[in-house]
Amino acid sequence: MSRLRAVAVRPLVVADVSVKRLLALRTTAAPLLRVCVDIERGLPFRSRAFDALVNFRYLHHIGDSKRRSMILAELMRVSRRYVVVSYYQGSNLHALFRTLHTATRGDRRPRPAMMDWRELEASCHLVGWRVVLDRRVLPWVHAQRVALLERVG
Repeated sequence: MSRLRAVAVRPLVVADVSVKRLLALRTTAAPLLRVCVDIERGLPFRSRAFDALVNFRYLHHIGDSKRRSMILAELMRVSRRYVVVSYYQGSNLHALFRTLHTATRGDRRPRPAMMDWRELEASCHLVGWRVVLDRRVLPWVHAQRVALLERVG
């Protein structure tokens, strides 16, 4: 976050559902606006308010594809051009690690919700966006992927 603040021309807006996480952010000289939001109730920003948005490690908590599509549409609504998202796509090795971790450490976290890349493309297409780039974070090891989405036209 500090590197991003260093190159930011405009104030950065950090939004989270958790006030605790927002308050934990260290402040620097760069402008930083903290906003507590629930994306499923709609973001409190006008359409195309931001040059770009980054949404990491959220979609894998949403098991319902209709809810994920609504969340993606809301992210795309408030961005002028780009959105970067992370999501989990099924990975046998990642599933094996989670199973072993649960068996050895008693991990009770819910399994992450998997999303197919075709679902991401369809959600983008519905609102006039496209997937420009979609990459695995750790190929064959982890289920997480990062995608760059762009407004069409």
